[in-house]
Amino acid sequence: METLTVKNNNLGHIMNSLVDKFSEPDNVSFEHEQNDLMPWNPLSLSHGYPGLIVLFSELDRYFPDMEYSLTTHKYMIKLKELVENNPQIHQISLFNGFTGVNFAVRLASHGGTRYSSMVQSLEEYSLPVSREFVKQVIKKHGEIEAGAYEYCYDLITGITGIGRYALSSSHPGYRELLSEEIIPHLIKLTRTQDVNGKPLTGFYSPPETIIVEEDKEKFTSGYVNLGLSHGIAGPLSLLSLAKIKGMEGENIDEAIRSLFKILADHISYDNEGPYFKRMVGLDDSENLRNDETDRFDAWCYGSFGICRAIDLAHEAVGDLEMKRLIRELAKALITMPISKYNVISPILCHGYSGNLHILNRLLNSSALNEDEQLLNLGEKRKQELISQVLRLYDSNLRYGYADLVREKGGQTKKIEKVGLLEGTVGILLSLISAQNPEIESYWDEFLLLS
Repeated sequence: METLTVKNNNLGHIMNSLVDKFSEPDNVSFEHEQNDLMPWNPLSLSHGYPGLIVLFSELDRYFPDMEYSLTTHKYMIKLKELVENNPQIHQISLFNGFTGVNFAVRLASHGGTRYSSMVQSLEEYSLPVSREFVKQVIKKHGEIEAGAYEYCYDLITGITGIGRYALSSSHPGYRELLSEEIIPHLIKLTRTQDVNGKPLTGFYSPPETIIVEEDKEKFTSGYVNLGLSHGIAGPLSLLSLAKIKGMEGENIDEAIRSLFKILADHISYDNEGPYFKRMVGLDDSENLRNDETDRFDAWCYGSFGICRAIDLAHEAVGDLEMKRLIRELAKALITMPISKYNVISPILCHGYSGNLHILNRLLNSSALNEDEQLLNLGEKRKQELISQVLRLYDSNLRYGYADLVREKGGQTKKIEKVGLLEGTVGILLSLISAQNPEIESYWDEFLLLS
């Protein structure tokens, strides 16, 4: 296989080595994913083969003369076999079901010029399943006194993820589902509800909906999740993107501003500047803006993902307060020591690669493009993040990278993963985009970054 040409020789060596290892589907082993995720779904966008289709589809678009389409085709054959024989395909979520499969195949289609019959077949099968899922979510939310189930509305497993795919699809049924069911329901959830005498957003998670035991114990009265992956920043991004792409729903501007206000009202501060907690408890409505130690700045939670969500909201409605906050957040993120992000892993979800890619997006933001000093600082931080990712490369590992996980007692565990969200595939996509900022990224649509 020919080699990629990039400006950084060390980066070029790493990328070529890893891309070459992934070039034969039969040689790729999802060993950790198979052992850790029970039951493991090889069709999941987050941990399975669709992520590799995304990788080689984007490589083909960035480097059209290098025949990456041939590798994409090998993975498409693998995917087709899995779709036809995998009993788990009834799942519909973006990161672990049919919607993620659709996303990968749509990217491989290069605007519908390839695999058009497969795109059509997948959408015809998945659309009624998506409709039924959305219907059940609306029904489920109608059965509780107030609030919502975050796994029903979020990006990872809920209707926000399905909505993001629908926004990219040209299928009239998906567009109808988005405009007539998903967007109206998300707008409805932005409206204030009375919870024990307190006005709260409909995205509030009451105690009976909380799944994680630790969160149940910590938030005995419920919480509002602020993150991009599981919280209100996800619907904010989707509604903003829908507005940017020309969709006009009843009160969509009001809903965007409402979600932004919740975020703006719940900023925390430490010695490094503003940041966002993962959740805000019902008893924390004043948010006690003190110097806390729970900063965690990544894509899934924290200031990086939320800053991009607000950036999209600013592009959608042009609010000056949004612009001010984007600049305040961005300044903190690009001037504080990288160690203060409180992330240690090179991965996309909650690591340096995700932060690198979001920064790459923010450097092209209309909210920042008038501040030359901020842009220069941002470019410097971008190179620092690239260096940080490169430092974590380990040639002794089969796929070059490991997800680094903190364990009790302060030890760090290395877990070798292939997948897009927590493995080498996502790291490669981030590095490719960072080295080619003049080419528009398509793959990050399912991260709600574009």
